[in-house]
Amino acid sequence: MRYVFVLLLVGFAVQVWRSSKRIRWMAGGGVLLLALFVFQWLNLPTDEAKIRQTVEIASTSGNPAHCDERLTQRYLRQLTGLQPPFADETCESEAAWPAADAVETSKVVVDGDRATAAVSYRGGSLDGSTLVLELVWEEGRWKLDRRVAVAHFDRAGFDRAYKANLVEFDTPPRAIKCALGETQRFSDSEIERAILNGSYRGSAEIIVACDRPGVERHLAKAVKDPTIGLPPKAMECAEDRIVASTDEELVRLQLDGRAYMKLLLDCDPNVLYDRLGRKLAAGDLGSETNECILKAFHDLSTDRAIHLIYDEDRYRALIETCKH
Repeated sequence: MRYVFVLLLVGFAVQVWRSSKRIRWMAGGGVLLLALFVFQWLNLPTDEAKIRQTVEIASTSGNPAHCDERLTQRYLRQLTGLQPPFADETCESEAAWPAADAVETSKVVVDGDRATAAVSYRGGSLDGSTLVLELVWEEGRWKLDRRVAVAHFDRAGFDRAYKANLVEFDTPPRAIKCALGETQRFSDSEIERAILNGSYRGSAEIIVACDRPGVERHLAKAVKDPTIGLPPKAMECAEDRIVASTDEELVRLQLDGRAYMKLLLDCDPNVLYDRLGRKLAAGDLGSETNECILKAFHDLSTDRAIHLIYDEDRYRALIETCKH
């Protein structure tokens, strides 16, 4: 379409040139301005170019900001297997380990405010594999919205990435050998379903069975994160509870944000409210609305408060109630 317009413009310019000298001077300036406008228009990125850029940034940048700017909540839930707010926080905390070193995007199809694209990954957890992704136009930009299908699964690339990930987390050689052996129990189709459904239970069970001390250290390090704000006694309590957990409970602590939050709240009942208070203060709802929301949470039992923070619809309804 753009190039048809250019041909029409060229034709118009030729007609002007063939006209009288006076008309040439009168129309020449207008044609020049129009030509400059068309030149700028032709150089604007197309939807396909924007989609390729979104895929590359979201897959390779390692910037925590892309979790909000380039991914929808639907994609975050699929990617992490968690619900808000932990889906967002997990994405941000793991952004330092991008999905790939590089990507190749092809077969881009745009249909209104939705699009699909085939994305081939080089390096990272999906090394050698190709996924079909769906994107949506949201908040003035294209965002990844869903993993639709695994067009090609590279099992050798997956095994390499899995081993590299274990090494990255200082897993002992014996535990790496154990974990790699255990992953062979899963067929390619089972791993493909896990990639699409955000289901990491099998992987969590393997690492607990092969390297329980490493899992304990990882969780203990997490509760000491300054952004959580646990006081020293609460940290010690959380560490003791982690060590005393069964294998099944350790699996849940890795995968279920509610179980993890329950652990923190059992050791420090104020951690949820302090954390929520900081998030609200950083927003723009206003002090009266923030106080109303915090009071509503304080009036609930621990279990109900945890449930509310994971129920996006009810939480948004509470915000609207407090605004009025």
